[in-house]
Amino acid sequence: MIRPSKVYLDTSHWIGLSQGRHAAPAFERLVANGAIAPVLSFAHISDLAANADRSGRSRAGMYLDRVCTLGAVLWVQGLNTCAADELQAFYETVKLKRPLAQRRSPFSTMLVDSLDFKNHSNPIDLEAARRFERKHSVAEIIDAVAQSPGRPEYAEFRAQLPASITRIRESRGALKRFTSSEIRQFVRDIIAKASLVFRSGAEQELFVDAVLARQDEHPALNLRLRYRQGGILTDSPAAPSDVEDYDHLAGFAYCDVAFADKRTIDALRRAGCDRLPLPNGCFDRWLKER
Repeated sequence: MIRPSKVYLDTSHWIGLSQGRHAAPAFERLVANGAIAPVLSFAHISDLAANADRSGRSRAGMYLDRVCTLGAVLWVQGLNTCAADELQAFYETVKLKRPLAQRRSPFSTMLVDSLDFKNHSNPIDLEAARRFERKHSVAEIIDAVAQSPGRPEYAEFRAQLPASITRIRESRGALKRFTSSEIRQFVRDIIAKASLVFRSGAEQELFVDAVLARQDEHPALNLRLRYRQGGILTDSPAAPSDVEDYDHLAGFAYCDVAFADKRTIDALRRAGCDRLPLPNGCFDRWLKER
């Protein structure tokens, strides 16, 4: 049996498909015949909930509901959760000497099973999604998140992030690349999220050494680090998409095919990523070639 390709679309593609663009019938046939398994994330829900046009977000949500009836649709967990799970499995293999420890799958068949309340910056939106997910459609979940009490405050917080990123870029001056100490602290922060226990600081540092020596074996951790590195390897002012696309990185890390905007691809390329998402503009051509 042929395994369907896991495909992660940009939110703009879902909006376009809901409007009848991007050869929607061809895309739907690929889902229906099992050639592809579309992958969604809470980042898609959050993006669509931020759309002030209620009819537009409702149309996109109803289209997602339609796609869910056609074939296998998966939900990917958030980047922080995926990175922590990678280190947990690696910890069991390296420290506990368990052969080939299996990491938890980053995918689930239901949105609620992919939500991580501990590692997400906006638990109010997550609570709205959890409350509605098992009973209602994707369209209703999007609407519930759009109307969640914390949405205006969270939107204001997100709107301030590009300016903060720009200040970080400017403050680093000539020091554009992360130092070894910064990279090691980055790994320690993920270790803390994974709640891994070590007998001493020295033992933890040996584990950090092992993680960095095999960094490419941890897709979410690797992409998270590289995206942040690539994000500061420029003097350009940050844009809202710099913040938004970070939330989609787990989809890029774990799917067979993923699409992203130019700024995201450029950031990953600057950081030396070998495998890059496809440009958003290639989606129509990709569909025609299936």
